[in-house]
Amino acid sequence: EISRRRCTLRPIFAGSPCCTQMANDGAKKRTIKNNTLLRWHLYAIFGCNAAYILYRMLLYWSSFSNWHVAGLLLIIMAYMFLFGFLRMAANSGSDLDDKGVIEYVRDLLYVTMFVQLTTGFISDWFWLFAMVPPCVGTYFAWVKVIYPWISKPDNDTMETMPQKGKQKVKYARH
Repeated sequence: EISRRRCTLRPIFAGSPCCTQMANDGAKKRTIKNNTLLRWHLYAIFGCNAAYILYRMLLYWSSFSNWHVAGLLLIIMAYMFLFGFLRMAANSGSDLDDKGVIEYVRDLLYVTMFVQLTTGFISDWFWLFAMVPPCVGTYFAWVKVIYPWISKPDNDTMETMPQKGKQKVKYARH
C-alpha cells in the first residue's frame, strides 16, 4: 500500500495544488512564490482597511458620512474582485510576476490601496484618483481595439470597388 505523505508547503488557499502532485521543481518554486505574493497582498489589504477604519472612522467619526460608507464598500468590493482574480490565476498555475493581465490587476490593486489610504489620511479629493484606471483603460481600448476595428474597411466593399490596375483599356491606332 502506498502511503501518502502530507504536503509541507501548506498553500494559503484550498484550491492551490499540493507539492506532491506537482511535476517539477519549477512548479514547486512558482507555487511557493505565488503563495508568498498572495499572502503579502492579503496582509496589505487588511492593513489598509484597518488603518482606514481606525483613523477615519474612529478618530474622525463626526465627518464620516454615508458617502464614506459607500466608498468603503466599493473599495472592499474592488479588493474582493482583484484579489479573487489573483488567487484564481495562482491556483491555475500562472506566475503572478508575469506581464499582461496579471500585471494590470496588481497595478489596480495598488491604485486601490493608494486611494483608500490617501482618502483616509489626507483628503477626500483623492477619490478622483480612482478615475485614472478606467480612463487609461478606455484610452487603450480605443487605440488598440475600437478604432482599428471601425476604421478597417469591410471585405465586401473592397470586392465591389473597381481596381485601377486590373482594367486596361486598349486604344486602337489610326
